[in-house]
Amino acid sequence: MNIRDLESPKDLFNINPVQWEQALSLASDFCSAVSAKGGRPEDAIQAYGLQDTPLGETEWDKAAQLIALTMCSPSHQRPC
Repeated sequence: MNIRDLESPKDLFNINPVQWEQALSLASDFCSAVSAKGGRPEDAIQAYGLQDTPLGETEWDKAAQLIALTMCSPSHQRPC
């Protein structure tokens, strides 16, 4: 997934607002866990298969948004 600078990522795709808030919360928790273990934002997004996305050392919010977008993507969702 190649995402440009994110301002309002849920508006980029047709994502249910409730689904977006839940995904963003889970992604933030995941990023917090990676940070607590000494990881970087790039380590967190690489765990979700997002390669070649350069992030600075303090861009945890952007990492959480990218992970949330991945969670909300149709290819990541399970069928009912």
